[in-house]
Amino acid sequence: FSLHVLPSETEDREILQIFARMNSTGVKLNPQELRNAEYLGILKQLIYQLAYEQLDKWRTWGVFTENNIARMEEVEETSDYIYMMMNGLKSKSQSQLDNFYKNYEDHFPYEKVITSRFRTVMEKIDEQLGEDLSNTEFSRKAFTHTLFTFYYDLMYGINSKLEMKSPNKVPNKTRDAVLDASNRISKGKISEELSKLIRGGTQALNNRNARLNFLKERLKYAQKQ
Repeated sequence: FSLHVLPSETEDREILQIFARMNSTGVKLNPQELRNAEYLGILKQLIYQLAYEQLDKWRTWGVFTENNIARMEEVEETSDYIYMMMNGLKSKSQSQLDNFYKNYEDHFPYEKVITSRFRTVMEKIDEQLGEDLSNTEFSRKAFTHTLFTFYYDLMYGINSKLEMKSPNKVPNKTRDAVLDASNRISKGKISEELSKLIRGGTQALNNRNARLNFLKERLKYAQKQ
């Protein structure tokens, strides 16, 4: 028998959505809901906590609807971010996330550093882009993953050793580069080949790399201006 206690500040609307989903027929649980039911350990609890802390940002940025949140999609996205922080940029797969939860069910030695880095990166993105993010291409879930990876790489470095340290300073033109990249994507001011890579197969590694490298290129260009 599994029991989940909702925080006291949970809004009635969210509670009603949860119970409506639980009591409805024909609604299949998604992979993250199944993980939430199967795993109760340290990693699962940490990811749920970190995702919940960012609810205001997810909403302000326009990444998730209330229904998305009720279906724990922001928790799955947070899982994917943390997987990247620990293992580098990879393709996304549900079995990969299942094994991630399973491997750290009983022990997760990186809790402090992962928590610190995740919060710091999210705060920096919000500080630089805030409400403007909802009007960009990067409000789309797959693109938001790229945005997080981009900032994480600037501040700590992809594949960097997981130890407590101060983040690197984000370059002054980073915000300009993100907005420029979004504008070029939305207006089709990129090659057809790059457009296919950026928009297609959004969770595949080559597509993720294409989006990340495009952001890096726009930052280099912005710094020269």
